[in-house]
Amino acid sequence: MILSQKTNAQNQTVFQVPPYTILASFYDRLMSHVNYSGWADFILRAARIHGFEGKTLVDIACGTATLGQRLFDKGYNFYGCDASAAMLAVARKKFGKLSRNRRLACADMRALPFRLSADLVFSLYDSMNYLMTPEDWRRCLRQVARLLRPGGLFIFDVSTISNSKEAFRDYHYEESAKAGHLSRTSRYDDERMVQYNHFEIRLRGKRRILYVEEHRQRIRPLAEVDEMLRDGPLRPLATYAGFTLRVGNEQAERVHYVLQKP
Repeated sequence: MILSQKTNAQNQTVFQVPPYTILASFYDRLMSHVNYSGWADFILRAARIHGFEGKTLVDIACGTATLGQRLFDKGYNFYGCDASAAMLAVARKKFGKLSRNRRLACADMRALPFRLSADLVFSLYDSMNYLMTPEDWRRCLRQVARLLRPGGLFIFDVSTISNSKEAFRDYHYEESAKAGHLSRTSRYDDERMVQYNHFEIRLRGKRRILYVEEHRQRIRPLAEVDEMLRDGPLRPLATYAGFTLRVGNEQAERVHYVLQKP
């Protein structure tokens, strides 16, 4: 999908596309520093603390499903969905024939496609920050509650205001890879509490085409997250700071929430 098209001063054709469209080609390289096995161990450890014993897991913003692959390799019955068809295309290559059995689906977290009884639903690495309004959150939580069996858990994280201010207020990054060249510029708007991430991508062999992706994330105070959860369909059990078992707080880079379906 192309959101807009124009020609810039350098006589390049500029295509604005939805988030994670062209970025999907670079995503696994950009995330190569991540210890996905450690993420898998953390989410299972946190879940077991709160009574998790099941086998069916659903990642509602699975991206290229590297984490899902780790969990699948551990013997779990993994399902994943993502709103980006391009990210899912990369994910399906990792799962091969298994992806044809509706294990992976292209869907928004506010309209989950699966009809199953999940023991654990999760969303990591600030995907929930892409939910811009309280109504978005309510719709997502209702969908997660529909999937979970009674007693099932939902674990998600949110990026904090301190992380945006300290790491991404005026951030710039560039790299060249086999796929092409990527540039990222980030800024944080204090007044609107929105993190803006601007990507410019040139694919190898297409020098006169510039792809632009604009990403927006709402970075909320934790008290605001707590308020949105208070009267929801899932019961808050705990918060953890940044892939540890320490209690979550505003100084953490990210905070994980553990919720349970009554």
